[in-house]
Amino acid sequence: MEQPLARTQRSASMMPFAALVHGARFGALVLGAVSAALYTWIGSLPASELPLWLLLTGFLVLFAVPLLYLLLFRLARRWTRVTFVVGAGEFRLPRGVPWFGAVFVLQAPIVANLIVQPELDSLALRVVAVLVVPLMVWALFRSGPLRLTPDGLRISPRHRVVWDVLEPGGPYPEHVQGRTIWLLTRYDGWKSITVHDELVDVEFLAAAIRHYRENPAARAGIGTRAGLDALAGA
Repeated sequence: MEQPLARTQRSASMMPFAALVHGARFGALVLGAVSAALYTWIGSLPASELPLWLLLTGFLVLFAVPLLYLLLFRLARRWTRVTFVVGAGEFRLPRGVPWFGAVFVLQAPIVANLIVQPELDSLALRVVAVLVVPLMVWALFRSGPLRLTPDGLRISPRHRVVWDVLEPGGPYPEHVQGRTIWLLTRYDGWKSITVHDELVDVEFLAAAIRHYRENPAARAGIGTRAGLDALAGA
């Protein structure tokens, strides 16, 4: 395995990347549900009976809990090896973690309050609020379009690049520019891959592409836990 892959890993004893991703996703669901329940209960009380401390608690829940979620994620991120998520015969890049999680925790109590608010007379607004919930969950659990498969890179559903089309030896470290990786192909020249809100170490991604281009025998392990452990040097 090449040095860039090894440099992206701190220690073999670190938290698995999948544990960080799943913990962030389900943690957002739990915190969102708790915040929604508490905020809805506070909102159901008559305004004249609301003590100041309880009102302040509502505002604290609304704004402080998402910040706490981001803080906990950042602490866990320091002790996690950032690699890929194992999918069905492919490696995936989780998308929107932790930012969609923080948005979910922030929006969950607001949406819940709209759904159960007795003073709200708009049925259309209630329906929209109900439909927002699965959309928020989908945004939290989706993966990015880029996938690594045994056949090559799936840059998008309609755009694929097979491993042997890539020029040998690349992409080199100098081909990584911020969140963009430049790939030299034999027939179409240069192509770029840009990762936006995907949770990925771009240098690790470039080194993984280089590793699978140079080692055809290793491609069969893509999409398996053993293949990911071998790639990460675990």
